[in-house]
Amino acid sequence: MKTIKDVAELAKVSTATVSNVLSGKRYVSPELVKRVKNAILHLNYKPSAIAKSLKTNKTNTIGVIVSDIQNPYYAGVVAAINTYCFKKGYGVILGESYENPKRQEYAINLMLEKRVDGFIIAPVGKNREELDLLIKSQIPFLLINRTFPGYDGCSVTVDNEGGAYKITKYLIELGHNRIAIVCGPKEYSTTQERLAGYLRAYRESKISTDNELIGFSKLEIQPVYKKAMTILKKSPTAIFATNNIITIGCLLALKKTKKMVPEDVSFVSFEFEENPLPSIVKPSLTCVVQPGNRVGMEAAKILLARLFKKVCKDRVVLKTKIILGESTAPAPK
Repeated sequence: MKTIKDVAELAKVSTATVSNVLSGKRYVSPELVKRVKNAILHLNYKPSAIAKSLKTNKTNTIGVIVSDIQNPYYAGVVAAINTYCFKKGYGVILGESYENPKRQEYAINLMLEKRVDGFIIAPVGKNREELDLLIKSQIPFLLINRTFPGYDGCSVTVDNEGGAYKITKYLIELGHNRIAIVCGPKEYSTTQERLAGYLRAYRESKISTDNELIGFSKLEIQPVYKKAMTILKKSPTAIFATNNIITIGCLLALKKTKKMVPEDVSFVSFEFEENPLPSIVKPSLTCVVQPGNRVGMEAAKILLARLFKKVCKDRVVLKTKIILGESTAPAPK
């Protein structure tokens, strides 16, 4: 691999002159600039990012950690982050936690060793202790999708409670009073917020809830399928799947039990607007949608603004909206 010394020797200048041409911070005569650039092209020289970062204390990279990049929601979020960062001259290093705090800690440590300038993280656990590494490092970071009780740092989330409230209220207005809800793990803020919206709609409608219609599951298709099979035995007239993975598990359970949607059971889900699934399946799904890609873009925008020392919002809560499909109908008489 060619070094800055090789460039200096070929251009017949000092290494300091080559460094000044590369950085553009000091004046170098046009003749010397031309010689240096010709030498760089001839040698196919690439400046050392490590050496540059040691001088500037910046690597122009950020670390992004999500649970599973195969989840279409996170794939879209990461793509939006990457697109925005590329336009601003930043690179992205991606890590996956697989909903495991130890895997998340490993990814954080690895990225700290790579000297990333900041982090965007969809956190795993139930409290902010898992972020102690970042807090101690004093590196800027921002949370997406989930937060923690009492967390007052930067975050980009959606109105989970409001979205769940609206879709549950819609089902109640159709005459449903036995609405099952299938959620992710209890400790996740998204679970707590969406369940709170569901319960608020029940309270306002003065309908008593049945705890047997409230289910929690790991965010994997097979555990969701098993939970949905159990809940279907309780004869709900409608089911609310609270994320895209849960939607798939629930639809498989409905297919297995030969329940017709919406004739036997109405079905709604909490989705992200870029997901094609709700419009592909038959019947098309009624759902409350969040802007997945915009979560990524807003997160990247805020983090880079902080790195550039610009004034920016600390928290962004994005709105949801309901899209009506063919999967809902008035409750059976």
